[in-house]
Amino acid sequence: MDHIHDHPHTHTEEHSHDHAHTHPHAAPTDIEQTKALLAYMVHHNEHHAEELANLLDSLPEKAQKRLSMAIGTFEAANVELQDVLESLE
Repeated sequence: MDHIHDHPHTHTEEHSHDHAHTHPHAAPTDIEQTKALLAYMVHHNEHHAEELANLLDSLPEKAQKRLSMAIGTFEAANVELQDVLESLE
């Protein structure tokens, strides 16, 4: 069974929208589905990391440092997802 949720989302291109996501609750039995989901998540996360990086200059120094650390953590998780994807090739 899939679970769909929305979250509000603002892009630096000066527009906002909701993003709907579908997440399977049970592990997909088809490896191609898993690879497609991982590839989507890697691309999606890269886009969000870029958006967050674009906010850095608009923040006070302390917030910049915290956001920079968070972006690093986000990007490190994305590297792990990419490694999983590549291991399935």
